[in-house]
Amino acid sequence: MNIKQSNKQFLNAHVPFRGELWAFLNLLSLLWQTFS
Repeated sequence: MNIKQSNKQFLNAHVPFRGELWAFLNLLSLLWQTFS
């Protein structure tokens, strides 16, 4: 298996997770601003 290929698949698999994490952090900061 090509290393470059597997790295690309790895990144593609983790992009949605990163997006969800980023959205969660944004929501958290919004709540923080609301309550502080």
